[in-house]
Amino acid sequence: MGEDAKIILLMQEVYQPGDPARSCAANALIRALRAKRDLRREEDRIAREVALSSGAHGAAEVRRLCRLVA
Repeated sequence: MGEDAKIILLMQEVYQPGDPARSCAANALIRALRAKRDLRREEDRIAREVALSSGAHGAAEVRRLCRLVA
């Protein structure tokens, strides 16, 4: 899957209503992709950062979305 396709998929997650943790996680991953970071290597760091604002659910969403776009 190309970088643009990954960003589009994550943007759909951002704009789905109802789950702010999912939106926060998707936004963090979009920022990482735009910065040309390797999501597999950075998954734990991004999950920890998202967990600071969205808790354990946000960290779980980061991991789920990383698997989705892998």
